[in-house]
Amino acid sequence: MKRKRPIAEGADEEMREFAEMIANSQERKLAENENRKPIRWIAAAPTQTPVDIADDSDFFATEGAASLRMHFQRERDRGIIDRKRRQVLAQSGLLVCCVCQFDFLKFYGPIAKDFCEVHHLSPLGDVVAEIETRLEDLAIVCANCHRILHRRRPPLSPDELRALIEIADGRRQPC
Repeated sequence: MKRKRPIAEGADEEMREFAEMIANSQERKLAENENRKPIRWIAAAPTQTPVDIADDSDFFATEGAASLRMHFQRERDRGIIDRKRRQVLAQSGLLVCCVCQFDFLKFYGPIAKDFCEVHHLSPLGDVVAEIETRLEDLAIVCANCHRILHRRRPPLSPDELRALIEIADGRRQPC
């Protein structure tokens, strides 16, 4: 496996310094949050009706803590993603979700020019080694469809999701 950037000398020391910086930041945030009211937990027996909290104005959750994680991530090639966009634009003039036909430019206007998500039809997370990805292995999708495609393991195909949408819309009867 080739590495894009070599690990720099002293990287272990840099990682320790970074982790210490994050820990100090976390301690500062905890000190800042000491004056907040804690979350109220209300337990109800299974036979009771749920407790209705009329005023949630003091409800809060603590978010945004920084954490250092080390994990493997599959490399993706931005070049083929950009090439897929250009191919679809050259063929149809539009970047439209292949599942629901959402048209980014039509809906959002100029800010969405050349915008879309690109879905790998064969999930990269399932491969054991580097693979060659061809333009026909990619599909233009909107963010919503992309998330729904990945709600199953293995992911749904765009055709399967399109069929589910047609069933939900009443345009198609379930099998």
